[in-house]
Amino acid sequence: MWQAFFAAILLVLAILFLDQHSCSCNTMIFLEIMQTIQGKWVRQLGRILSQLTWISTLHTDFFTCFHGGKILWYQLFKILACQTFIEKRTSYNILRPWLGGGLLLASMDRWGKNRRLSTPAFRFEILDNFFYVFNKNADDLCQQLAKAAISNKGQFTKEIDVFPFLKKCTPYIISEAAMGIKISAQLEDSKYLRDVHRISEIVVKRFFSSNFLPDRLKQGVAQGRLEVDVNDEDLGAFKKRRAFLDLILMAVKDGVELSDVDIHHEVDTFMFEGHHTTAAAFVWFLYCMARNPEHQELVRQELDELEMITALLVAILLVLLTVLFLAYRRWECSSFVKTIDLIPGPKKRPIVGNATSLPSESDEIMQTIQGKWVKQFGRIYRSWLGFRTFVHISTPNFVEKILTSQTYIEKGKSYSILTPWLGEGLLLATGIKWKKNRRLLTPAFHFQILDNFFDVFNKNADILCDQLAKALKSECCKEIDVFPFLKKCTLDIICEAAMGIKINAQLEDTEYIRNVHRISEIVVERFFSFGHFLPDWAYRCTPKGREHFKILKQIHDFTSQVIRERKEEIALEEMQNNDEDFGKIKKRRAFLDLMLLAVKDGVELSEMEIRNEVDTFMFEGHDTTASALVWFLYCMGTNPEHQELVREELNEVFGNSASPCTIEDANKLKYLECCIKESLRLYPAVPNITRYISEDFELGGYKIPTGASLSVQIYALHRNEEYFPDPDVFKPERFQVDESIGRHAFAYVPFSAGPRNCIGQRFAMFEEKVLASAILRRFRVSYDFAKHGPSKGNAELVLRPKHGMPLNLVSIS
Repeated sequence: MWQAFFAAILLVLAILFLDQHSCSCNTMIFLEIMQTIQGKWVRQLGRILSQLTWISTLHTDFFTCFHGGKILWYQLFKILACQTFIEKRTSYNILRPWLGGGLLLASMDRWGKNRRLSTPAFRFEILDNFFYVFNKNADDLCQQLAKAAISNKGQFTKEIDVFPFLKKCTPYIISEAAMGIKISAQLEDSKYLRDVHRISEIVVKRFFSSNFLPDRLKQGVAQGRLEVDVNDEDLGAFKKRRAFLDLILMAVKDGVELSDVDIHHEVDTFMFEGHHTTAAAFVWFLYCMARNPEHQELVRQELDELEMITALLVAILLVLLTVLFLAYRRWECSSFVKTIDLIPGPKKRPIVGNATSLPSESDEIMQTIQGKWVKQFGRIYRSWLGFRTFVHISTPNFVEKILTSQTYIEKGKSYSILTPWLGEGLLLATGIKWKKNRRLLTPAFHFQILDNFFDVFNKNADILCDQLAKALKSECCKEIDVFPFLKKCTLDIICEAAMGIKINAQLEDTEYIRNVHRISEIVVERFFSFGHFLPDWAYRCTPKGREHFKILKQIHDFTSQVIRERKEEIALEEMQNNDEDFGKIKKRRAFLDLMLLAVKDGVELSEMEIRNEVDTFMFEGHDTTASALVWFLYCMGTNPEHQELVREELNEVFGNSASPCTIEDANKLKYLECCIKESLRLYPAVPNITRYISEDFELGGYKIPTGASLSVQIYALHRNEEYFPDPDVFKPERFQVDESIGRHAFAYVPFSAGPRNCIGQRFAMFEEKVLASAILRRFRVSYDFAKHGPSKGNAELVLRPKHGMPLNLVSIS
């Protein structure tokens, strides 16, 4: 009865409408749709589509038709390619109770945001991970088809309706891909699957029946109530399945504003668009194959070729594995491996060595290598990381033999990941190049030159303290993580000292600052990943490698620009013959100036070699100093009695004045120096250094063959009870003159030792003294053990605090 009632109303509206818009074809289509409202939609649908097709042949570029009183405009290419008209027509509103504001129905603003959010989920490298889902489900589909095709007599029948099977197959795939759940659609009757099929039927019937009713009125109809019930049930199921679509959830975690309902709409949209459409497309493909057997045979031939190729690849893979196995067995039996394995160490496993014996956390790795294994296997032991072997030493006699050698001066192979950044700078250079550059750069760190850097130290120390005080006020608390502040301060200092430029890292954020921090993170990530074993050309092909080399280019371009500008400044100063001013600049800019003037004097140094040296100083001079200083403050915060002794010394030297620290003042701060040295003993900025063994030699009764890497474990060396009783206790008096007498010279090597010791260690010590004295003159430092527990260090290239360094700072009036 209600159908006739609404049909009558629509007929009256139609007459009024057509009185103004008379058109025979439109009238015919309207009457056909009116008939569908009377319940004959199945038979009339084909006639409506035929009329639309006929009209489109008359007007291939542009035509209109009427659906009720709504005008639909068709101009396919212009409309679909347009960036303005992207919102769906109101006829899609019947899907809104199901799909809400998902990607299919979203408005322009919401669609743009959600489209950008969803697009990365369909990159090739991500789609590749779904093939196992496709293949597993395809196997289940074929098994179900074969089972259905068998008759009661055990014979295969010739004909079955495949569409229901395909409709069960595709929901399984899309549910696992979109939501990460398995509904076992093909193997069992899933209530969720029944709901999806039923809601699809209801939506189709509504489109050809009560499409013109608003949703609120539609809910009064029996089918409308069922539609709402199914949708509510689906939302409840979604709330139970919260572990779905990681990309969207991670986006929410990263700050993207998406409610549970928004996420629910996106998942339902994926389920709607990704299951029925695929099943329909595939069933028509099978229909085309059945109607065109000659093309089906061509497809089958291609599949046979793929099987042959797959079989060939499997055969090649088996041959390669066999060859690799034989090569591994031969390598295992080599004299190199046999010689190394005579040294005690943890039991290795094939291929991976001792990698699986190491913890996943980097701080625990250091405690294992420089703690647990030292106690278990002694002060000299070996370990394997894949096919790389390391001989670890942590006793002064062994360390002295290696570090004083003029033969074993080449860095270990693990440093190769720094080569793209630092090239053959002083850290990584070997042989004649290292000796030449070392002689060239040593004068840049003479005491008289270092004296001129103190104004740089003091100026940046004042900025650091001001920034800390500002952070305390803005946070309205006494505790802040000081490590980021220290890293920015030391970066400012080394930039001005090495390159003569002010980047103001403490006051503003620049691209160069971000690049330096990011490249350090990437290098560390590569060191502890499979990328460590890849050559640079292969690493460049990975996403992380592409980012790595992109940032490196920006850093290198910045450094090269600074060098070119400084060349021009030196040339201009020489033309002006301003010897006095140039002398001052030369003292301030000793490092870069020395390099550039050496080139003018005939020393062969290319711009790339100068850039490598500048980048090396940037790497070695900022992160290491920041790490050393943060551990010093940690020791001060956990040992208040020693902090008070340092403050008493500071009062003796500076009194109540705020005068800057001079080189004479720094030389008077003996107890502060002892505290810095003791913090470096407990927490060396570089906890481990390696050397490549280029010739066979004997150490501790064991033969070390050519090709091995020898690891000097500075962290373990500094905690040797024979030379440092109570090694875990902070005792600055160990480094007073009387206490140091008789101690082995190589029991303490925070800056390495021998010919390859740190060229800038005096620069670093003066810098730490100025910064430490400035902080302790302005603040009292403490660390909340009860709240945070002991701070742990990450065993990276530099010993950084794992979770930052939250310290309580109280201003001293």
